[in-house]
Amino acid sequence: MKLIFIGTEFDDNAKKTILLALQSNNASQVELALNNIVTISYECPQKLLLSDNRVLLDILLQKADVCLQNILFSHSDSESQCTILKILHIMRNFSFVEPNIRILAANADFKQMLIKCLVLPDSSHYSHCIDILENMTPFVELGPFDSIIGCLNNLLMTATERSVILGSIRILTMLASSNTNLHYLLPTSTQVAERVAQFLIANDEELIGVSLEYLYQYSRLSISFSQSLLSLHGGADIGIMVSLLMTPAKYFVPMLVQDTFYSPLPSPSPNMFGHPKEHHRNSPCMPNLASYQQLDEPYRCLGWLKDRFELTQSNSELSLDDVYLLYKMRFDHEKPLKLKEFYTVLKIAFPIATTGPESSQPGSAVLEGTTIRGLQVKLNILQDGSELMCQWTNCSESFDSAQLLQTHILHDHLPTTTSCMWSDCKDDHLFRDRGELTDHVQHSHLLNSNYTDNSDIQGVALVAAQLLKVLSQNPNSHVRFMPYEQELIMMTKIRPKLLPYIECMFSNFQIASNNSSVSSRSSSI
Repeated sequence: MKLIFIGTEFDDNAKKTILLALQSNNASQVELALNNIVTISYECPQKLLLSDNRVLLDILLQKADVCLQNILFSHSDSESQCTILKILHIMRNFSFVEPNIRILAANADFKQMLIKCLVLPDSSHYSHCIDILENMTPFVELGPFDSIIGCLNNLLMTATERSVILGSIRILTMLASSNTNLHYLLPTSTQVAERVAQFLIANDEELIGVSLEYLYQYSRLSISFSQSLLSLHGGADIGIMVSLLMTPAKYFVPMLVQDTFYSPLPSPSPNMFGHPKEHHRNSPCMPNLASYQQLDEPYRCLGWLKDRFELTQSNSELSLDDVYLLYKMRFDHEKPLKLKEFYTVLKIAFPIATTGPESSQPGSAVLEGTTIRGLQVKLNILQDGSELMCQWTNCSESFDSAQLLQTHILHDHLPTTTSCMWSDCKDDHLFRDRGELTDHVQHSHLLNSNYTDNSDIQGVALVAAQLLKVLSQNPNSHVRFMPYEQELIMMTKIRPKLLPYIECMFSNFQIASNNSSVSSRSSSI
């Protein structure tokens, strides 16, 4: 039997052809069938609803089980490694459709396959599994000694890949939304909290943000957890959380935490490239992509793709995973798009055909499984167009304007130190506090005194504020906050919109003190 490339069609004839090919002993037939399913699940996931294709799911799981057995007994089985990776690609694409993810979450064999992939020594599978688990989380019901908990905890302790760490923390955070799941998660939560708290000092806004949300979620749901967090590292983590109140919102958007003092932001448009209708009724307003480094997503991704890649002859091949990896390496600490959204932008940047090699059209690329034909890297990939370099020691950021450079210094460097690290600064002593350091930098280097940050409390700062509010409700919390009271007061002057949150913390301290006094008088009587 010869498998014909069928593009995105999945009618009865196509289904029969693919199912037969998947069960073939011919490796090339299996590979072509998997490539077809990868393409269909990217382009037309609604054609692959698992409720109508249970046999397809069973065959894929059987194929995955055989490959996993081969890998376990022969670590160098590259063919099985490649097949597993494609099956996980397909499952990840399935998982973005809610009816599919409900079926996957209820399938014991599928969950067992994920767990086996997460314990393989080869970590190339981990990010795919984590993406799937993130989508499954709302429908996962944990049980006693659940293997998923053990796998996620182990990944947090041992994994080095950023996306895997981020995904593991997010999954553990969302799983706790269910009281039943929380019951099974709490016994190991203190150990996890100690690891998660270490990420609060990372130079990574999103990693700090998701770590804070984990701590916030468990602190508000468990008094014992909040007590443990207050005493962790002798209360030093409270100081880190206080310093994070000055963090500007760039890329991180909280999953759970909302602003309780100010009006919420309007919900984002469901259209990825949506524009305000009242301003652009007839045609969308496309920003200048030449300055993509300063744009929000998805325009930043679009500008980067246009700047770094170009269409070429059909014999040029690039891996979709490799292109995405280059993008993630460039913007890894700046909230990059996930693979599915990245692929959508890629199709906008360069027309991507999926109808097979024989129908490739000039001026377009062709996607075959996870291989892109007709696209190449530009020679100018190492060039960048920014002009103003940051002079802070060990910082290589560059900016298009003095205003952007100033904002970067005030928001990214000052909240994390009490000494001036400006490269030619003669004043190398430690400043008493961050307020004094800010005054020094403003007068000596940025020539802009009377600095006040009137930005809204969003992102990392918002989660830190809400977490500190929760922790301040603990009757014994005041002693942990006392070393940072003056810093909190100073912050209300530099960033006025923090005032309601900090007032609430001090109010909680007063309530706890009053209750303690009443209890003391009652016991003496």
